[in-house]
Amino acid sequence: MVGIQIKELGHRTIEGVDAEGVLERRAVPANASGGVTSPKEIISEAETWCSEELGAMILRITSTEDAGKTRRVAIVNIRRENPDEVLFQIPSNYKVAEAKSLFIGDSTVVPPEQPGRLRKP
Repeated sequence: MVGIQIKELGHRTIEGVDAEGVLERRAVPANASGGVTSPKEIISEAETWCSEELGAMILRITSTEDAGKTRRVAIVNIRRENPDEVLFQIPSNYKVAEAKSLFIGDSTVVPPEQPGRLRKP
């Protein structure tokens, strides 16, 4: 059976954003079932920092003692400004084209005038 301990880490400012952290520590006993087999207990930790304001996870740090590796996933360069309007403009060379058919695997989806029909090539 896997043992889980959860510890509240309080608040911390990350990338200028207030985040609340939680540390989750899991201990998988030696020779445990469920696909994990190891001659010794495996301890893994996950530290997660979330921003209530942004509704997002800002930082997650995971590590496993036996592997000796740490993985860090973070949102960086957080800016609280409107994006450039150019990002939402339709390019001047954009065209709408009608598809004659659409290939999916070894079948062809026929045009809209014959909806729901598949043809084998």
